[in-house]
Amino acid sequence: MGRILFIGIDYYDYTKEIIVNMERQGYDVTYYPLRLMSTSDRILHTAVPRIFQKKQDRYHLGLFDKERHNHYDIILFIQVHDMSVANLVRLKEMHPESRFILYNWDSIATHDYRPYIPYFDKVMTFDYQDAADYKLGYLPLFGIDKYIRSHCEDNNRIVYFVGNVCHSNRFKTLMAFIKYCKKNNVEFRHHIRCSPIVICKLLCSGIFPRHFSFHKASEAKMRYLLEASTVFDCRNHEQNGYTMRIIENICSGRKVITDNVHLAQEPFYSPEHIWIYEGHDFNGVDRFVNTSSCHTTDYTDLHVTSFVKKLLS
Repeated sequence: MGRILFIGIDYYDYTKEIIVNMERQGYDVTYYPLRLMSTSDRILHTAVPRIFQKKQDRYHLGLFDKERHNHYDIILFIQVHDMSVANLVRLKEMHPESRFILYNWDSIATHDYRPYIPYFDKVMTFDYQDAADYKLGYLPLFGIDKYIRSHCEDNNRIVYFVGNVCHSNRFKTLMAFIKYCKKNNVEFRHHIRCSPIVICKLLCSGIFPRHFSFHKASEAKMRYLLEASTVFDCRNHEQNGYTMRIIENICSGRKVITDNVHLAQEPFYSPEHIWIYEGHDFNGVDRFVNTSSCHTTDYTDLHVTSFVKKLLS
């Protein structure tokens, strides 16, 4: 079908799954991480962002030179704000034969990518408000096989959370939910990951961090967490799009506790399967968790295979 140069965020198993599904659909894929992510680079990014960006600019120019003489039918970006506009323009000039596609799984409020939009032939976002406001394509995130399975016969009244904390609001919400669960005898299994930089920020803001890890969850712990029949979701950033956590767990048949009020507008919403809270008001969550339910809707359209087809079409 053609060749794809894929430059994007290396995010857990999701980037690999996108690549695998592009290859299954007949594409020859060359992938490069968009962002420098070593520990020293992250420290440099926080401590001296100007020097970090110069280093990252050189990295991007280096990969451009490496691919200068290769033909690509599609040049795909998942996120683009870590590349300078000048470098993006240079890449476009080097590959006039290529169709440039951009997908964003952050909102414009989180990372403003509007200056980049004119240089792409197709731009899609997971944030439906951004799509409406800026006339972009709307494409929700996706689920992958690793986390999608039926839980209809295993309603065990356990809630789980696994994810990163990037700012104090999410940390405060998680701490408040842990407190609520202890008070109301709800079993809450969690793996809260914080970077050393985030821990420093929390301490500086007067928050003493607890219940966190510097490392991602092990396979054994993930199996333990995923025994739960309900997932707890709280947004890391101000956005309207649905996280992978929501989509994967809805597809699996798990119930969802979330602060994303927009889910109430979806055709698959039902109060038996999705509980929407505001702020730190979790009143009623204990009854929701202890009520049996079985979700049998077909969510094939939210699988990564469908996502890739829509993105590249």
